[in-house]
Amino acid sequence: MPKRLALIAMLAATSTGCASQEGFEKIANSYLGSPEADLLERLGPPDQVYNADADTKYLIYSKSHSGYMPGTPPTYQTSCSFGYCTSIPIGGSPGYAYTDSCKTSFKVVRGMIESWRAQGNACVA
Repeated sequence: MPKRLALIAMLAATSTGCASQEGFEKIANSYLGSPEADLLERLGPPDQVYNADADTKYLIYSKSHSGYMPGTPPTYQTSCSFGYCTSIPIGGSPGYAYTDSCKTSFKVVRGMIESWRAQGNACVA
């Protein structure tokens, strides 16, 4: 299981540091032409398997992470005139929820990795 977590982290890490889509593509492309067993050894069992026919199947790996980014409070500018003071909020931002996900599908034909496809906003490595 640790191998799978490490590779999923590489394949579908959230955007940190030097992570890029190109890095993800380089790793995924390195599996092309390899035996299915190599992929399973590195990634572990897939989240889904779809058998298209007797010779072709798709191994699907999914990763999703949700979170909440808190907002920043505004600063206040207070002005007084004729004994009456008012404070006006300046700046600040609301918080927001987010979801990072990556779904990678490897096409296996007669036991060999033939192609791959990825969907999501966190397919970086």
